[in-house]
Amino acid sequence: MEDERKVAVELGESVRSRREALGLTLEDVNKETKIRKAFLEAIEEGNLKFLSGVIYVKGFIKAYLKVIDAEDLYPEYEKLVDRLAAERETRNLETVVNYMPPQKRFRKPSRWWIYGSAILLLLASGFMVWQEREQIREKSRLMLEREKSQTVESAPLPEEAPASEDGAMPEVVIVEEAPLPQEAEVLEQEAKSEEKEEEEQVPAEEPLETKVLAIEFEGPCWVRITKGNEVVFQGTLRKGDTKEVVVDAPVRIRYGNAGVVANRWEGQTKEKIGQSGEVVTYEYLPDGTMKRM
Repeated sequence: MEDERKVAVELGESVRSRREALGLTLEDVNKETKIRKAFLEAIEEGNLKFLSGVIYVKGFIKAYLKVIDAEDLYPEYEKLVDRLAAERETRNLETVVNYMPPQKRFRKPSRWWIYGSAILLLLASGFMVWQEREQIREKSRLMLEREKSQTVESAPLPEEAPASEDGAMPEVVIVEEAPLPQEAEVLEQEAKSEEKEEEEQVPAEEPLETKVLAIEFEGPCWVRITKGNEVVFQGTLRKGDTKEVVVDAPVRIRYGNAGVVANRWEGQTKEKIGQSGEVVTYEYLPDGTMKRM
């Protein structure tokens, strides 16, 4: 290694001497070769380790030597650069072979990510259930209705009596127990007493004949007819009109012009029930009587 260093220094001094003999500075060489001044100084000082890459080092040296007309030194530089490159590769290989990566210390896995995942899963499940709560309620309701319908359908029906050969249902015969002798006597006495009571009953009164009141009008008259507490008619009747009223309950009639009204009641006709323009009220009873109120 020391030999290569010594050769590089000697070659660098030769390069500097030839550059100075031509009256050139490093700046001049830099302008011609476009090589950085730091690289040019490294070549003259024999510090070839500073340069990286065999191809680049050889190219820089060749360009520099061409500017100062010292290309005869290039073969020695080429051999030197190859030896330095070989030594560098050997050292790099030894470094790679002997390299032992630092051992990673075993680290116990943390449980926080497990807890976090479980919490996120629970939250997601709760959100999904909340979103589908209406569907769950509807499904539950349908299931309950289905169970009820199945229960009703599965309930046993009452057994029917077998039909006869012609398809008719058998006749149900009710057998009454024969009364005891004492009971027979009591029943016979009760039957006789009932017959006697029926004979002694008074015949029901015949219903009263329904009365019909006919009201005739010789001129316009306002009329209000009340049966019980209900007004059955109210309005104005004209000349020639006849109004019939069934008197099966007390009937009260108010006339607004009594002088134009005639009543036909119980086979009798009462021509005038009041004066012309007079307002009167009459009450008619089912027994055929009438009276002015």
